[in-house]
Amino acid sequence: MNNQEKLLARLMFRNKIFASNGQAFEDLFISIMNYAEKGFKPIKPWGNIGDRKNDGYIKSTGTFYQVYAPEEIEKSYRNTVNKIRTDFKGLIEQWTPVKKFYFVINDKYKGVNADAEQIMQQIKKDYKLEDAEILIAKDLENILFEELEDD
Repeated sequence: MNNQEKLLARLMFRNKIFASNGQAFEDLFISIMNYAEKGFKPIKPWGNIGDRKNDGYIKSTGTFYQVYAPEEIEKSYRNTVNKIRTDFKGLIEQWTPVKKFYFVINDKYKGVNADAEQIMQQIKKDYKLEDAEILIAKDLENILFEELEDD
């Protein structure tokens, strides 16, 4: 890909981010992870059992992902903070071993609030995880564009 093609691809990706809420964003995330991590397994909600707070994982590394895509990140401050807490609590009750936890948020390139970041660090410390981080749109863009051009 030449520079113009890369720029166009990045612009198309950003448009996709801005247009994706809820399930559309989760589907985009899963598509990226299926290319980026060969051991990634998506978990789809099934009936009343849902996905058991796991939108996808890599079994061999104990890495789990939970995806959240509010329509307006600025207006969902409390929801974001509460969702991190409740989703992680539900995750560790249903899945083991959890060594790494990533909360993926469609922030639409606006960033996340400080409390969300602090909660993730507290989870990492309290549960002695190898890693616990929030992944945002720019992180997904970087993951995607690190892949081979034909992917």
